[in-house]
Amino acid sequence: MSRLANKITIHHTAGNYQANATDKKAYHYLIDDKGNVTKGDYTVADNIDCQERKYAAHCGGNNTKNIGVAFCGNKGFSEKTLTSAQPLTRIQLEAGFKLLAELAIKYDIPVYDQGIFTHYEYDQRKRKPEGKIDLIYLPPFPNVKRGEVGDFIRGKVRWYINHFNGKFTLV
Repeated sequence: MSRLANKITIHHTAGNYQANATDKKAYHYLIDDKGNVTKGDYTVADNIDCQERKYAAHCGGNNTKNIGVAFCGNKGFSEKTLTSAQPLTRIQLEAGFKLLAELAIKYDIPVYDQGIFTHYEYDQRKRKPEGKIDLIYLPPFPNVKRGEVGDFIRGKVRWYINHFNGKFTLV
């Protein structure tokens, strides 16, 4: 079991459905609206030592041994109306939940709120939250409230792990 990583932070890019050059520098894995996964410019191993400044800088102050996974989209997201020009899709989210399950197995990351969490959850734990809002809303699952998104995602990750009995094409 590898200890290259001990946590995963989940984001949205707040951009288009396709990963761009900036997204690829910030995240290890990106999921487009069709559920396709794109690898970022940096490997998970690059985040073992973030002192060298050559790593995926996706979670300010918390990048060491942290895998950055982002859903492409949510361009122009409004916290007030919970709408965006390119809302996250169900296919995209399900592909992301499966990817998170694969990463949890591959890197032996526990599926709980300190092992797999949204950037919003991380921000809320800080002494002075910065107001990060990724992810607070999942359009295909409108009944999941802001404070429940992380738990919902972790539940889906556990389902994928149990459903596939750990038999994945590991990333």
